[in-house]
Amino acid sequence: MEQVDVLIKKSEEIIDQAIEIALKEVQRIARKELHSNKKLKRFTMCMGTYFFSDSDGPIFGYECQELDSFIDKYCDLHLTGCAMSFTKNGEVLTNW
Repeated sequence: MEQVDVLIKKSEEIIDQAIEIALKEVQRIARKELHSNKKLKRFTMCMGTYFFSDSDGPIFGYECQELDSFIDKYCDLHLTGCAMSFTKNGEVLTNW
């Protein structure tokens, strides 16, 4: 049983590392999109979905194919569902 506990602990550490890397990639892609489309002001992600906002508020239905592909690829592993929000160059907010 001790071997199982050791393997579970290792797998949890690996998943934590994967989540950290995946969230950095989400940030990279989203910031790239924020910089390429001057209308966009903010990126928000939570509970398995995301949206961009402009000065009038959320733009539902705005698609970023690169981000969609990345999230779809890792969605089943729950690597990309953490809450975050940020502007083009702003700090990442995770508790709002």
